[in-house]
Amino acid sequence: MEYSVLALDQSMTSTGWAHKRQGDETPTWGLKTLPPWGDEEGRYLWDWFEWLGRMCTDLKVTHLFIEDTRFSHKHEETLTQMIA
Repeated sequence: MEYSVLALDQSMTSTGWAHKRQGDETPTWGLKTLPPWGDEEGRYLWDWFEWLGRMCTDLKVTHLFIEDTRFSHKHEETLTQMIA
C-alpha cells in the first residue's frame, strides 16, 4: 500500500500543512488561514474540520500528523490559551 502523509502545524488563525505521497520527488505545502474567531469559535473550528476532511479525502491520506501543542506539561490553561 502506498503512503500519503499529511502533517499539520496549527495555530489560532492559520494552519501550515505539508503533504508527501510515496514516489513524489518533493512535498507540497501551504497555509490555511481563518479570520480572528471572536465569538464565532465554533463556526471557524467547524470550517477547519471540514477543510481537514476534504484535504484527507482529496489527497487520499493514509497517515496524519498533528503538532502536539500540549507537550506533556501539566498546565491549567485551555488549549486555546496554550496555542496563543
